[in-house]
Amino acid sequence: MEEEFSFHTPEGFINFNEISKIDDLTKRAYSYIKLGTDALNCGEFTLSIDSFLEALNCCKVNSLPYLIAQERISKQLQVLGHPDECIKLNKQIEEVFVQKCNEANAPSKELINNRIINLCLMLDSLVRVKDFDTAKNILDLIIELSPDESLSLYVITAKVQYYGGIHDDDKERYYLDLYITKVKETYIHDSQHYQKINEMLTFLLMSKHFDRAKELIDLLDDAITHSNNQSCKLVFLTNKIAYDKEIGDTKQLNEDILQFHFFVNLQIKNGIYDAYENTKYRINMSKIRNEQKRIHAENIRLQKEAMTDSLVKLPNRGALDIEGHKLFKKAKTTSTNFAVEILDIDYFKQLNDTYGHQFGDKALVALSRCLKKIQHDNVFISRYGGDEFCILYFNLSADKIKKFAKLINIELKKIKIPNNNSKVSPYLTISQGIFIKVPSEKDNLWDFIKKADSALYDIKKTKRGSIKIRKL
Repeated sequence: MEEEFSFHTPEGFINFNEISKIDDLTKRAYSYIKLGTDALNCGEFTLSIDSFLEALNCCKVNSLPYLIAQERISKQLQVLGHPDECIKLNKQIEEVFVQKCNEANAPSKELINNRIINLCLMLDSLVRVKDFDTAKNILDLIIELSPDESLSLYVITAKVQYYGGIHDDDKERYYLDLYITKVKETYIHDSQHYQKINEMLTFLLMSKHFDRAKELIDLLDDAITHSNNQSCKLVFLTNKIAYDKEIGDTKQLNEDILQFHFFVNLQIKNGIYDAYENTKYRINMSKIRNEQKRIHAENIRLQKEAMTDSLVKLPNRGALDIEGHKLFKKAKTTSTNFAVEILDIDYFKQLNDTYGHQFGDKALVALSRCLKKIQHDNVFISRYGGDEFCILYFNLSADKIKKFAKLINIELKKIKIPNNNSKVSPYLTISQGIFIKVPSEKDNLWDFIKKADSALYDIKKTKRGSIKIRKL
């Protein structure tokens, strides 16, 4: 009988595959943020940044979860040793928080708290780069925002970092006393704050406050060791090992190293499940991205198809409307020449009556091939309707436009499409009306089209098979 494997899921662990099934995009974004934060705490930076980016994709730009995901990305930049980039992103986030707070009559507690968390992270990075003037401004702003009790560790940490940075020993000592008292009285059994306390412990060791580090270690040793937060255990033990080395306690160092390896092995064991789920998650994300690419490509194809005449394979009237207004606006803005040409087939009805509508369709396709011969960056060709075609010329001289118009006739004469009932020639001919002008502020595209159409009407009355150019 095949052995059945049952993988243990650590408490609080987010199943990757389940996140993508969450219909509520805001809840899905927060799930990705939690997943990314856990990964960041474990040092799995690829997974963490992937998760934060997925969170950004789930929510509206500048919504609260969007800003929180950005703040987590800035935290990762700081952890990876780039406080300057962290500060830059924190400032961008703060600008949005300020705007949202100004727009709200009474900003929510959640909005203000997350703004304060972002400011605390910015202050941490500012102290690291020794920009103490800006750090003091940020600290004053944090205090002004009146953070509630749930953020007391963040605020006290910010004060310890700032006053330690400027070597104000009395205030640093005062806030360290306050910090340790808070941990002892309120947060010692609150696992949600263990990672933040670990960060303070790391700070104390780096700043050579070994006595204070020992106080925190003694306070948290039992609580963290017996918690279910594996990543916090490893960070805490890493700090303990660093402390043991600093004070030269070899016996305790060996014990902590053994305990560290025990938890690492436990992580590896649990990691069988993690790695399996992570692999499935990445495979699923790859499939989703590929499907998104396919849908995007299909949408582009359908959009192009919707804007293309199915017979002659040139842009249709809808495409003319969109592209025409773009080019016309550009010509108006840059004060450059703009021209519209309307052309149609001479005696097209007689051609259809004589040779049949299928032959008429073939004549339209043949004419479109001649038109494509003059395609150019500044020339837009479209089927206007029936046997009429519309050409837009942007930033071309009148001589150049006339040359292009004549070239169409030259190409058409080469293929000699019969039209025996035409009064112009035994072969297919076209009449062309062109209007050229530098658009003024009051001009619009349809006025140009109307005037080109009027030029076409005039030439058809006087001399079909020719070109009529009007200029202003």
